[in-house]
Amino acid sequence: MKLQLRSILIVPFVLQIFAAVGLTGWLSLRNGQRAVNDLATQLRGELAKRIQQTMNTYLETPHLVTKINADALRLGVLNVNDFPSLERYFFSQIQQFNKVSNVALATEQGEYVGVTRQANNSFILEVSDRRTGYNYNTWRVDKQGKRLKQLERVPNYDPRQRDWYKTGAKARKPIWTDIYTYIENQQLAITADRPLYNSQGKLVGIMTADLILSQISDFLRSLQIGETGQAFIMERSGLLVGTSSNEKPFRKHQGKVERLKAWESRDPLTKGTAQYLLKNFADLKQIQGIQQLDFKMGSDRLFLEVLPYKDKFGLDWLIVIVVPEKDFMAHINANTRITILLCFAALVIATMLGIYTSRWISKPILCLVQSAEAMSKGDLDQQVSGGKIAELNTLASAFNQMAIQLNELFHTLEQRVQERTEALRISQERLQLVNKSVNDGIWDWDISTNQVYLAPQWKMMLGYSDSEIPNEFYSWENLVHPDDLPEAKSAIQDHLEGRTENFHIEFRMRHKQGHYLWILSRAKVVVRDNSTGKPIRMVGSHTDISDRKQTDLELQKAKEAADKANQAKSEFLANMSHELRTPLNSILGYAQIMQRSDNLNQHYKGIKVIEQAGNHLLTLINDILDLAKIEARKMELLPKNLHFHSFLFGVVEIAKIRADNKNIVFHFVEVENLPNGVIADEKRLRQVLLNLLGNAIKFTDSGSVTFKVEVLKQQANTSKIRFTIQDTGIGMSPEQLAKIFLPFEQVGSQYRRAEGTGLGLTICSQIVAMMGSKIQVSSQLGVGSIFWFDVDLPLSNEWINTAASSEKGKIINYEGERKKILIVDDKEVNRMVIVEFLKPLGFLIAEAENGREGLTKLAEFAADLIITDIAMPEMNGYEFVREIRQLYPQKLPVIASSASVSQSDQSLAIASGCNDFLEKPIDLEKLLIFLQKYLNLQWIYENKETETQPEQQEIIFPTSEELKTLYKAIKIGDITAVEEEAKRLAQMNSQYQDFRARILSLAAEFDESGIIKLIEFRR
Repeated sequence: MKLQLRSILIVPFVLQIFAAVGLTGWLSLRNGQRAVNDLATQLRGELAKRIQQTMNTYLETPHLVTKINADALRLGVLNVNDFPSLERYFFSQIQQFNKVSNVALATEQGEYVGVTRQANNSFILEVSDRRTGYNYNTWRVDKQGKRLKQLERVPNYDPRQRDWYKTGAKARKPIWTDIYTYIENQQLAITADRPLYNSQGKLVGIMTADLILSQISDFLRSLQIGETGQAFIMERSGLLVGTSSNEKPFRKHQGKVERLKAWESRDPLTKGTAQYLLKNFADLKQIQGIQQLDFKMGSDRLFLEVLPYKDKFGLDWLIVIVVPEKDFMAHINANTRITILLCFAALVIATMLGIYTSRWISKPILCLVQSAEAMSKGDLDQQVSGGKIAELNTLASAFNQMAIQLNELFHTLEQRVQERTEALRISQERLQLVNKSVNDGIWDWDISTNQVYLAPQWKMMLGYSDSEIPNEFYSWENLVHPDDLPEAKSAIQDHLEGRTENFHIEFRMRHKQGHYLWILSRAKVVVRDNSTGKPIRMVGSHTDISDRKQTDLELQKAKEAADKANQAKSEFLANMSHELRTPLNSILGYAQIMQRSDNLNQHYKGIKVIEQAGNHLLTLINDILDLAKIEARKMELLPKNLHFHSFLFGVVEIAKIRADNKNIVFHFVEVENLPNGVIADEKRLRQVLLNLLGNAIKFTDSGSVTFKVEVLKQQANTSKIRFTIQDTGIGMSPEQLAKIFLPFEQVGSQYRRAEGTGLGLTICSQIVAMMGSKIQVSSQLGVGSIFWFDVDLPLSNEWINTAASSEKGKIINYEGERKKILIVDDKEVNRMVIVEFLKPLGFLIAEAENGREGLTKLAEFAADLIITDIAMPEMNGYEFVREIRQLYPQKLPVIASSASVSQSDQSLAIASGCNDFLEKPIDLEKLLIFLQKYLNLQWIYENKETETQPEQQEIIFPTSEELKTLYKAIKIGDITAVEEEAKRLAQMNSQYQDFRARILSLAAEFDESGIIKLIEFRR
């Protein structure tokens, strides 16, 4: 469809005028509406702030009055039992606070006194106490508060039964009562309650101040809310508190006064607004923040703002402001109509001018069109006239000159075409020679036409002949690996848009045989549009780098394997260091304790600890050796005869102790037909069972662990026996089950991982495999796990068993007050070593398992010195010490004790606030040096002569009377009572310090006969 020039000139001109006029009218209307919205929003916001501020001032007064009165009673200015003084005080006070309608006090004894303001600003005194026989009496009073005339007498009045009293007593804090109606003047009121308590926290009475709410409506009516706008306040239940309309917020119904709900109001604006809120929010309690809304009521649009109003005494109201849009729109609508009429007139005038102008311009242009058509048919001898318009006259001159030049150019064009054709042929021959001489595949992409040239070498690289792949862009897309194609396209796009200087990327392309080759693609945009900068032509090459990629991949895998091995080695060595030092701490600690002791019998438990720690140390070393033997294929089983029941009993006893320590139930299920004797590698079988049982106990925090042994198949010389360990612990996920038998792999929390090396299950699975079986496992996360394995054991008739020994020391006590020491360590055995070493020396000891528990114990115990481990669950030693330095003075000494003994660990401990560092295993002599240094102790040393000849010591003894309690205690063997009595005597008289030290030394060795001899020597 062809358009005439006249139409092209007229139509756009008219459309532009029409668009400008329409846009002007639309913007005028839109801006007017926006101005109305902004004005309405501003008006609502300002009114809401003003109402809120006035409400704050108005509602603060009653609680201020009750607080002043409560403070006066508390300070003794008023006496709750002096009712005449209270009458005068309340009368004076209510005159000062004109917004309060009543001030009163009711006591727990049922007495009541108050002053009420009447509507005519006169006052009534209300009293019910012992003077009135607990009858409610009211008097009219004069301006000085003197009684004039008794108005009313109500018998048996008890204020404690009133709702306002019960509300305050129940709340136990200042609070508003529910809104109620004053019977006398039928106005809404609310009471501020403040309960009063004596020094023992017992309720004395309720102080009250009443507020008439009609003043809120009066204030709302004084506001200018547009021409017809309204404001009202309601509770979340919808009950009106106050309104700017002339309507009262209550009504009479069947002789009773009922409060009015907003949506039941007779005022249409109040009723419609409340109904909209109820419909929009369903429950008014959902309105939590300022809501600025608009809605329609009939044909009128209304602007609405809802502001929640709350205070600390329990008020929860809604302030509602509604303004009709028509209050603002009258002048704006008139201006809009005038604007539309003026725009329409401008449109008509502009259209007429456009028609006239188009006719004047189009006439000479039509002449140019006719001459151009003639030239296109070969008639170049054309001359045209431009008329009276200067621009068209210039165009006609240029047209005539162009006709002359076309004649000259036409004759030279054919010669130039022939020359360029020959040059292009030579260039193509050279390009083909280059493609054949290199291994790279050349490609050339004409972006403007999307034509692609793919060199034969490019196709041969992928196993194709030149004719098998079309020279199209999609050929490259189809051969690139799907995972690499998005990135390659993105790189091309970045280069085309000029974000990268060169195109350089590696991706995979499919070979004809189906496998993929790694290709390095390099290219560059060689031609761009000079005016727009858009790319026109891009040239590049492909290089096969598959061999290099394979080499890089192998190197990366080797590096990752080496890194993983190094990391595993580092983690293993760190774990081993901590695990080896923990049992060494127990062994060396108890060795030093027993070296200092005269009586080894009291350290029998220490011998057991040394034995257990030694066995644990031996187990760790054996785990390492076993793993090495297994990996070197040098481990052998050493079967021997063993009594099967005794063997199982030993395993069960060890496991039961561990379970008892964790307060979990341990079940041993032994089938009756178990063989008495079997041939097995006792060490390896015990190792497997104890490891599986230990894991079950370690990962079970509540519930039980069950160990079951049963015969699956009995033959003449062998029994197939199944060992089953079931727990109700944390369980494992399928992902964890896949890794539990790998070396150094552990599951569970970091706290539980720190308790092992990650080698146990690896070694156990290998040992059971050497026994010709396999450990089976089923587990459910959060429910528990079951491990079992079946072994064929030859029958036998023999069994065997074994036991252990100990030494002494020098310092027996110290002078002065008893010092308190807090020991924080997550290992009980580490704490036990220090406790059993220091307790006999007279120190008072408290223990904690981690830093968080340590802070609690420190607050209760008030320690003089702290010894803390570093690596602990929940709160480690560094965090614990930093908390101490913030909460307690710097003079409180803290000694760090850890199996991590590197210089950096010691530096970190000192930097966190520790005074010194004690390596594990603990050197007890070094510990004594630290205690003496930081606690300024004077040691009491053992005196051999005193021990054998107590009567030769120059000791000041208590009197015979003072020794009676001590003598009775030693006679019945109560060592604890002996120690306490000796300390009491020393506190009573400082001259008895040497006597106390001697008694405590003998008591520490449980030497009852020595104590009796010492006392009888004095008596």
